[in-house]
Amino acid sequence: MHQKIIFIRPSVFCNHEWERLYSHGNVEAINLLLLSSFLKSRIKNIETVYIDLLLEDINFTNNNIDEFKKNFMHILENKEIENYDCFAIQCYSSPQYKQTMLISKMLANQFPNNSIIVGGRHPSSNPKDFLMKNSPIDFVVLGEAEVVLKEFFENEKEKKKGIKGRKPHLLTNNKLLEVEKLPSIPDYDLFFESYPSMSLWRAFLFISRCCPHQCSYCGYNLKYRVLSFKLFKERFSKLLQVIDKTPRIGNHISFGDTSIADNPNIDRIMNYLLKNKIYEHYSFGAFSRIDIKPYLFKMYHKCNIRVGYGIENINTETLLAMNKTKNPTKYKNSTTEILSKYRDNPEAQCRINILVGFPSENLQKAKETFNFIRPYAECDNIEIQTNIVRAYPGSPLYNNRTYYKKTFGTIIIPEWWKGDNHIKESCLQRISFDYSLKDAIYVYKDLYREIYEIQEKYNPKDLMKYFYDFYTEWEEELEEIEN
Repeated sequence: MHQKIIFIRPSVFCNHEWERLYSHGNVEAINLLLLSSFLKSRIKNIETVYIDLLLEDINFTNNNIDEFKKNFMHILENKEIENYDCFAIQCYSSPQYKQTMLISKMLANQFPNNSIIVGGRHPSSNPKDFLMKNSPIDFVVLGEAEVVLKEFFENEKEKKKGIKGRKPHLLTNNKLLEVEKLPSIPDYDLFFESYPSMSLWRAFLFISRCCPHQCSYCGYNLKYRVLSFKLFKERFSKLLQVIDKTPRIGNHISFGDTSIADNPNIDRIMNYLLKNKIYEHYSFGAFSRIDIKPYLFKMYHKCNIRVGYGIENINTETLLAMNKTKNPTKYKNSTTEILSKYRDNPEAQCRINILVGFPSENLQKAKETFNFIRPYAECDNIEIQTNIVRAYPGSPLYNNRTYYKKTFGTIIIPEWWKGDNHIKESCLQRISFDYSLKDAIYVYKDLYREIYEIQEKYNPKDLMKYFYDFYTEWEEELEEIEN
């Protein structure tokens, strides 16, 4: 039986140009492309189409829903979706929730005979949002989708369980696939068929899945699994072949793992890249904890890998509250050691991330982190990126709201993703007893402004204008509320 599936990645409704720029950062929906690749490799006679609303010329403002509906239906008409059986919508993050529900209602009304499946991090951590009676959704995927959807599309009885007008049926499977059984290459053919005028500056390779850590601000997390070194070599070689024969994919490879240094095969992988001089033809990107295996710096440098380090904070109490480390002194020493190496080797590249506004932080503690980071802003090879903490469902921070309120005075809006402004409402409305949201915005916008201006190549003036306008307006709103 021939089956046809339309994968849809929703965007996010916005009210300000900065919100649009902030929310539309990722080019390719790599998880959907990997899922398409997996299903095609396991099921005969299956066809997929990819609609990415982050890439479409469509209106995303909260106050112009009618225009959004009109434009979305026009996109569907161009895809000739009458010939397809199923819509699979990826609600990857909570800000996509409102658009996911709107799209589902539109599809259910227009195509009542087509199944609607929703999956992603948000439904996995908050399934009750989709399980109301008379929901437009037929099936909700909990957890990793590969095994669940393979079994679903192979089982005709399973498909008939989803009937619009009653509570959606849950699709779940407690069996987690080992990384060896996951697809090695995303379905790039599907991407280029769907968006023929676009190019990709990078290709992805995953050598692990999930994260061995559970920081308090991180969301939904499953068992950490690692690809064997033997299969790494096979998949890496295959990826190079794909890149070489696809001119529209650039010669940059991103390891999509949460922390590459945690991989037990990392030394062998780095030595493999060095031995074969892969760095002469390709550049690389990766993420890593900064306190694990500091000696890897030399290998990253030689292999032409730009590493993103999630430092987040440097204050002892805040690091412990974040569950970032059990040994803040060691963590700070490792951070100093690594950043000093980059400072002394200007041809090596890295990015560091700082989080502002986690419970237990106050203005004095925030300044401690700023003063620690500030000297490295002068290093052209160290990009400093900041973000305000947001409470995502599935994270210990969101799930334990009562604890954080009692212990630190933290105020979090329940179900903020159903509100009118996901950027403002996902932030902690009060961080600590002695640290307001307005204080955190001051740190994010004004205290770090010196770093933003020094690092202008990472923070273009036209982009930063939208940033300052948005947060200045928000500060004024908070000022009015306080008065």
